[in-house]
Amino acid sequence: MISLPGVESQVFETKLENWEGLSDPVDLILMFHVLYYVPDGERLDFLQKVHDKWLASGGYVAVMHDSSMSNPESEAMIVERLGTRYPGWEDIEADFLKVGFTKHYAYEMHIKIDLSNPEENVLRFYQLLAKGSVTLDDVFNAIKELFPEGKAKEFSMIAVFKRTN
Repeated sequence: MISLPGVESQVFETKLENWEGLSDPVDLILMFHVLYYVPDGERLDFLQKVHDKWLASGGYVAVMHDSSMSNPESEAMIVERLGTRYPGWEDIEADFLKVGFTKHYAYEMHIKIDLSNPEENVLRFYQLLAKGSVTLDDVFNAIKELFPEGKAKEFSMIAVFKRTN
């Protein structure tokens, strides 16, 4: 366990559509693989609330999001093949800038993934990401069709945005 003097943290685990938000603004919000679940038509409003109400002036938002959704080597293609389309990094970044954030840091991470013999828990993970009803066989078949060699990559962007006012 890490101890940081003077740092207080809170973890909220709930569905975004049910969450009322924070009562007091904070200095840092982490959104790692969260924004896929905010519908396109609601993302700007959500980010505006983050900017105006939940984040203190000068505060930061750290975001991690798949950055190359349509790259044929990307494991994100599995979810797409199963009928779910997530917003691309370009859309996410543009929305942060539209609501008044400034970008302070961005780095794209490339991670190799071995899907040559996916275990059931891996299949369930992709099944949960798919919107709609898909079976584990559907997931397995999508993986084998997209990555017959079993080699995939994850392309994730990690970025830090700052509220400047």
